[in-house]
Amino acid sequence: MAVVPTEMRAQGKVLLVNAVAALLLACPSLVLAGGSAELQSISYLRTSPDRFTSGAAFALQYERDAVLGASKLIEARTSVTLNGFASDARSLTPEAPEFYLKTSDRFSSLHSITLGRRIQGWSRMDEAWSMGAWAPRFSWNPLKPAQVGLFGLSYEYRSKIFSLRAFGSPVFLPERGVPLRVENGKLVSPNPDAAIPFESVSLLNQSVPIRYSLVMPGIRELVLHPSAITQIRVGEEQNGPWSSLTAGVKPINSVDVSASAGLVLQPTQFIDATLNPRVVNHRIATLEAGWKARSFEAWGSLTRELPMPDALPSGRSSSQLGAATLSSLGMGWRPVRPLQFEAGWLSVNEQASSSESSDGDVEIALPSRFRFKHSARAALHWEAHERLRYSTAFVRDFEGQGSWLSAEAQYLLPRSRWRLGVGADLFSVDQSSTGLLGPYQGNDRFQGRLTYVF
Repeated sequence: MAVVPTEMRAQGKVLLVNAVAALLLACPSLVLAGGSAELQSISYLRTSPDRFTSGAAFALQYERDAVLGASKLIEARTSVTLNGFASDARSLTPEAPEFYLKTSDRFSSLHSITLGRRIQGWSRMDEAWSMGAWAPRFSWNPLKPAQVGLFGLSYEYRSKIFSLRAFGSPVFLPERGVPLRVENGKLVSPNPDAAIPFESVSLLNQSVPIRYSLVMPGIRELVLHPSAITQIRVGEEQNGPWSSLTAGVKPINSVDVSASAGLVLQPTQFIDATLNPRVVNHRIATLEAGWKARSFEAWGSLTRELPMPDALPSGRSSSQLGAATLSSLGMGWRPVRPLQFEAGWLSVNEQASSSESSDGDVEIALPSRFRFKHSARAALHWEAHERLRYSTAFVRDFEGQGSWLSAEAQYLLPRSRWRLGVGADLFSVDQSSTGLLGPYQGNDRFQGRLTYVF
């Protein structure tokens, strides 16, 4: 589930602040530092009682690369972000996509050891579709989540045509995203893109409201989950054929939410629903292969995932957690330097899992852990000028009966650190859609951005 309860956000802030502060203090020799501050204006084409029609948001980003000691054997990197809406201070959401220490090329040109949270290429499918099967995501923008690193210790051997990577960690940092809280029995969020579960259900041809409550597990239950991953890759990174095999046992990056619900008749009729976040482990393996040249690349990916959930207490149900096979194809073509075309296809086949629920309880539909199940995507990027760039993408969700068209343009002011940007998201969604795009029906919007790069 991409949304993050407020209690979990508070626990995450403590972990992130402590880790980032430790790395900042450990980096006396600065190599490179910079970032950006961005103001965003959002305007929806239609009005709705569930969201604002126009609003303002901001995004701050800071990155710092450094080396340690006179011998320069250790490199350090810290990347932090802060997102929020101007109208709600409680929307402030920090994230640290990367914070790690790594041995430098002076230590060894073939071997490297990394400690911390680092973004590493585990899967091309994960990168192209933001599925979160391997790499966690920061889903402040649920439509375009940002990839963040796994936290742990990794070793990598890399030669020209062969690489071996091993990763392990005794702890787990759940992925985070849209802030969510419970107010007067309702789930609310300052982010209009939050996928809020149903506020009512139909019983005996009557609409019955749902009153939610949230039971958060302890911090130990959330983070004390080990991971182990191994990856073997053959082939050059930038030229010719390549293949890779990745396998591991780890927690599912998104926290699963189970629910127990019952009908209350007095004093007024409503559904009393209790949400219980939990961490579920899974076994997962990915086989990928492709070809990359100067102006063309193509790849294929096949993933098998076996969730290992603990048995739920009687009367509680969760989203589907069956064994799944994920397959994907992708290609990229650059006929001329300023123009690039991308296309991809994704299919997720998940075996139905039995939902545990006692007789008489009401079962609430919870969102799937997969963003898309049967989808196609095409994108076009055009660098019209060294300061002017365009991009557009179209996604068709066949399973969820929805389409999404996005377009962006960015202009870098001459002899300046300022960037101007505009964007649009247009949706065509079936009334009965339950997929990722379902909540965006009627949420067509335009965006303006003003960014200062420092």
